[in-house]
Parts: sequence; C-alpha cells; structure tokens
Amino acid sequence: MPLTLHIDTYRWRTHQAGVLARYPGIVPVIKGNGYGVGLARLALEAERLGADTVAVGSIDEVETVAAGFGGRIVVLQPHHPAVPEPSVAEPVRDRLTRVVATLEAAAKVAGSGTRVILEAMTSLRRHGLELDELATARTALTDDEFEGFAMHLPLAGGRARDAAQEVGERIAGLREAGLLPAVVWVSHVSADGLDALRDAHPDARLRPRIGTQLWLGDPDALTVTSTVCDVHRVRRGERYGYRGRRAPWDGTLVVLAGGTAHGLGLQAPRYVRGLRARIALGAEFGLAELNWARGPFTIGKRRPMLAEPPHMQVSLVLLPAGVEPPAIGSEVPVQVRKTTARPDRVVDH
Repeated sequence: MPLTLHIDTYRWRTHQAGVLARYPGIVPVIKGNGYGVGLARLALEAERLGADTVAVGSIDEVETVAAGFGGRIVVLQPHHPAVPEPSVAEPVRDRLTRVVATLEAAAKVAGSGTRVILEAMTSLRRHGLELDELATARTALTDDEFEGFAMHLPLAGGRARDAAQEVGERIAGLREAGLLPAVVWVSHVSADGLDALRDAHPDARLRPRIGTQLWLGDPDALTVTSTVCDVHRVRRGERYGYRGRRAPWDGTLVVLAGGTAHGLGLQAPRYVRGLRARIALGAEFGLAELNWARGPFTIGKRRPMLAEPPHMQVSLVLLPAGVEPPAIGSEVPVQVRKTTARPDRVVDH
C-alpha cells in the first residue's frame, strides 16, 4: 500500500511556464530525489520545456537525467582530481559541463577538451576561487573549454545584503580583471535582480539555475497522500509497537503507509527566527520529553500523535476514543518536505 505523490499536471506545468517567462536563460536544476517527483520525470519535463541545458547535483545523477534529456548537463558538484568518480558513457560525457572550484582541478582538466565553468567564491563560502585564482584558471583553459563563471549565493531570507548586489560586485571585479565578456551562471537571484543586473552588466550573459521555485513553487500543484494499511482498537494500558509502549487512553491504532524510507520522520537542524517559531519549537520539545510527537498525517481535520517513531515503510498514529478512524484502503493527506520525500507512486491528474 503506497505513499503517493499526486500532481495536478495542468497547474504544475502552468506554473513552470510562468517561471520560464520570468527567468530568461533558465537552467532547470534536477538533483537529489528529483524534488519528490524523481530525476527521470524531471528530465522529461525539462525536455518538454525546451531547455537547452539542465544542472544536476552530482556525477552519479548524470546517467538517469541523460536518458530523458538530450541537451547539455552541468554537474554542480565541483570536480576535483582527488575525488573518485563513476565512469560515464562517452556519448553522455560529451554533453557534460563540469564545475571547477580549485586551481588543482583547473590544471587537471585544462587541455582535455572538457567544458568547464569556474566557480567564484561568494559569501556562501562553500566552494570557489578568488578573483586572482579565477584569472589563473581562465588562462589555463582554451576558449572551447571555458563556459563561464558560476556564483552560488546564500538564500535571500534574513540577509542584510541582496544576492543581486553581491553578484553585481563580483561581475564588476571580473570586468576589472579583464575576464569579461562571459556567461555568468547564478543561483538564488530574484527575477527583478536579474533584470537589474542585465541592464547594469550587458557584458555578462546571465544563466539562472533554478530548481525549487520551478518544480515546487506552487505547493497546491503537488500533494501527498498515505494509504491506510490497517486499523486496530486498543484499550488504555495495552501494549503495542516495537517498544511495548502502553496506550495512555482507549482509542485506535492506525497503520499508515510512509516511514523513514519515504523521508518521513527525518528531521534536520532548523534555523529558528522569531518569537512564534521559538514558542512552537519549545512546544515540540515539551512533547518530545514525554516521548510524543505530532505526526505528518491529517485525519478528521487533526494531526494525531505518532504512536511510536516511524518504521521503515509504515507509521502508527493513535486516535483517541470518539474519533472515527479512516477505512482500510482509504487515503489521508500527509505533510512532508518534497525535497526529502520518496513516494512509492507518482500519479498525474
């Protein structure tokens, strides 16, 4: 019995068309779990959209994406000679563009015919070359190998500096170093910011790399449901589950499709801002102290407590007496991050 991702296809594709119109030169990003939809499906969607280039997260994702997309594929994870990589079939390898973020990697690929984007260091400080290093690396590459400079910016939320402002400053530095005109590949810059940058820097051809906004920008276009696998009445004090926990009240145990293998019950550290968010997090900690957590499932307009931590493929929730349980085989809504979700089925409507 599955965890299912439902796609309102017309709504989803209408949103995609709107993003393409706002972002000329867009490079769709297809990586990780394929934003819940899957790498193979997004590759076909990018082909349908007429994209000439897509970006993947790592070299391991290339073969899957290449099977459904016929254009160029940029590998966002920087290439380094010390990091082992899987082999890629020659026809696919000829369509690859590699990102390089160190002088060692630039020296290694120079003269090989590999097409290269040089990553500039930004305030994100994850990967990148400083301005003088960019000049050195650019000199080592032939014109046929060089495909431009990349700038990966922090997410805009809460930052004092606008991403477009930082990109503009770094483009100006490239110009002063004699490294323009060139293509500049950017992430996390707004449509208005890109328009302003194009007006101010006509010698930089901007290519925005966009994933979340393109695929998940309309949250109502993608919904997730869980199938009810089983229903059991339980009395107060009766034991249940792997850990033999006692039921705190009379009620119903509902077994639902969806567990850690689907991306449910997984939690990353959060950056909390604001009083309301801190109060909500404090409430979660209070429940956790009692070994309770509210589940991601909605039953009867409420989100019941998890009866125990999610299993690999199912989760148990405990409904109090008086709440009518759903029927076996029915579906209930699930709140899950699409970037971590791995549904059993994807269904178009």
